[in-house]
Amino acid sequence: MVFGVFGYVQVFSYKAKTDPWTNIKASIYQSGDLSTVIKTELIIITPVVIDNQVKPLYFIPGGLVEPYAYIDTMEQIAIARKSAVYIQKPLLNLAITNINQSVRIIKDYGIDKPIIGGHSLGGVVACRNIASNPELFSGLLLIGSYCDASITGFGGQVNVVHGSNDKILSRDNFEKNRGNLPMQVAVREVPGLNHSGLFDYGLQKGDGEMTIDKGAYLKILSGAL
Repeated sequence: MVFGVFGYVQVFSYKAKTDPWTNIKASIYQSGDLSTVIKTELIIITPVVIDNQVKPLYFIPGGLVEPYAYIDTMEQIAIARKSAVYIQKPLLNLAITNINQSVRIIKDYGIDKPIIGGHSLGGVVACRNIASNPELFSGLLLIGSYCDASITGFGGQVNVVHGSNDKILSRDNFEKNRGNLPMQVAVREVPGLNHSGLFDYGLQKGDGEMTIDKGAYLKILSGAL
């Protein structure tokens, strides 16, 4: 039964389209701008130029999306923000099955007050982590996601980004749960952005088309953080 579930997840997970890590998924990649280290549960992206006043980003992938699909985007964000990015590697590509994994990793690695973020179902998990351990985090970033647990008392900055062409996110779910967000939340709908185009796993089934330039949107996203 376990092997059956594992096989199902492997078949139906969205995989990275351009994957430089095919043969070195437990190793290190270095360029002139950054280093990327891939560990069992975590991908650690560290830019060469660091601003110690900027908090790191801890990011949780969407459900059934391979974490490697987030590397390219998060490397660009790390360089732009001059701060580290940590991408969680959930078991079976489903962070919702082990919500406590994020807190354990953050404590084990001594990551100091990160902004926790997530895409799609990963954003739901990020929000639940703040609801249960708000003292560990300095902010929240939701991309194509919503918050199904109350964080109204959270004092950090909360940024929510949706795309006008996102056909995956349930707007009903977002509006129904909007009251779970604190007063200081900033909600942005980006014209031309879809659900899957910001990351490197292709067009998600049922999604709209991406009509905004990815580079332009990354500047918006980096600035929001």
